[in-house]
Amino acid sequence: MKKNKGITLIALVITIIVLLILAGVSIATLLGENGILTQANKASHETKLAELKENLQLDILDITMGKNGSNLSKEELRKVLVKYFGEKNVPAINDSKWDNFPEGFELTTEDGKYTVNIADIYNADLGKMTAGTETTKPEGAEWENTVTPVADGEGHIIPVPNGFSYKEGTKETGFVIQDDEGNEFVWVPCGKGEEITYEKEKGLAVTWKSAQEDGVYYKAKQENYTEYDDWEDVYGDTTSVNKYGGFYIGRYEAGIPSTASFYPNTDKKDYNSDRNLTEENGETLKPVSKKNNPSWNFITQEHAIEVSGKMYEGSESVTSQLIDSYAWDTVVEWIKTGEGKVGKITNSITYGNYIDSTNISLDTDGIYAMHASGGVFSFATTYSVGGWKRTESNKEITKDNVETEYSQYEWIPPYSEWDFATTKKYERTEIATGATEATKTKNIYDLAGNMWEWTTEIGKHKTESTTYIVARGGGFTVNGHWGPVCCRSGTYDSSIFGGNVGFRIVLYMK
Repeated sequence: MKKNKGITLIALVITIIVLLILAGVSIATLLGENGILTQANKASHETKLAELKENLQLDILDITMGKNGSNLSKEELRKVLVKYFGEKNVPAINDSKWDNFPEGFELTTEDGKYTVNIADIYNADLGKMTAGTETTKPEGAEWENTVTPVADGEGHIIPVPNGFSYKEGTKETGFVIQDDEGNEFVWVPCGKGEEITYEKEKGLAVTWKSAQEDGVYYKAKQENYTEYDDWEDVYGDTTSVNKYGGFYIGRYEAGIPSTASFYPNTDKKDYNSDRNLTEENGETLKPVSKKNNPSWNFITQEHAIEVSGKMYEGSESVTSQLIDSYAWDTVVEWIKTGEGKVGKITNSITYGNYIDSTNISLDTDGIYAMHASGGVFSFATTYSVGGWKRTESNKEITKDNVETEYSQYEWIPPYSEWDFATTKKYERTEIATGATEATKTKNIYDLAGNMWEWTTEIGKHKTESTTYIVARGGGFTVNGHWGPVCCRSGTYDSSIFGGNVGFRIVLYMK
């Protein structure tokens, strides 16, 4: 049967060629170096070669993963090659062709039609393995056994703490890890051999004090206090940077734990503005770092420090803390690198939820709260779920539209108590952290805008006993150029910001 089929196929090909010749197509056009049939045959070979190389790569990857990311030996690689090319076509191990292993040499298939360079199918740089693959630590790295070296798929090896696993991204775009409960963090590469220096090695606020105008990006809310020498931050950790070359930052603003009774309600539960609880019903309350989760606001800096430290209490691999000024400034420098990034630092409107942002829209599952501003804030008592898009940055709430456009919202105090004749109210919209891709840069969400975020930085006034507490990054109540990602804003009262200040976690490895 096979012979008859072969004869039939040959006859068919000959018939087609004869018909083409009779139609005026020359032999050269058909069978020449650039002829139709020659090019078609070449394309067929290239397709088969690509398939062969892909299958070969998959076989090699399977073996390396079974060896925890270790390189194949010559013997192991030869065994795979024999499977595809045949015993007689693969050089013996003592053949001089293996001298440059794993740089490679050429192999020809049994019929001599395909040539394959081993360098194309076997890559000794395991940092370029499939993203998320466990591999070997970089040469010279003195990493503890509390981390696992993991490839990012682009030639870099990142230390992943025990208890976490790779989720997505690369070193350049933001290497994301997650714990067993779905909390996500992003690797910030800094220190030895990196383009970015950990800011604690420079001193407090050196970069963003000297680079920007006084009173604009490093300022205090009260009395425009800008004496930098009195600001201090006793937090931060150079050990993680010196040993591992970086640290992890919360991918999202710290979120309210779903176990808390004051969880902001999409199901119309009572809103409780006392967010300074550290435990409830005997259970320790820990923040989360999860997508489309309402941010933990109405919290003082003191309590933000406390709950941040509890997130991974007892971990052998990491310590968690409220983000410090050094970590924040380091991330700002990291954001500044890369094409088109510099403008995002001094005017963060393009990737933050501000009152003048024009690119914010939420999907149908997006969570948001519509607050009212006018003299003082009237914070929403409930959160809403559903698609929302900013159409006006400064829309006024009036007697005429409060009963129609805003009737589904409840504020503290109730809008019925407002005196519209003397006090104007404007909408101010808080969104759940990570609710839209528009607020992402370097795989980190809402670092600019949405919530102001407490840091561990404080300042002592030279002439008063006042202690100033620093929040960073701007919020949904200000413009993107007034409160960009690098902005510092100090207050003497940790509770003064209320519903428009939250916080973020950083992880330092032990």
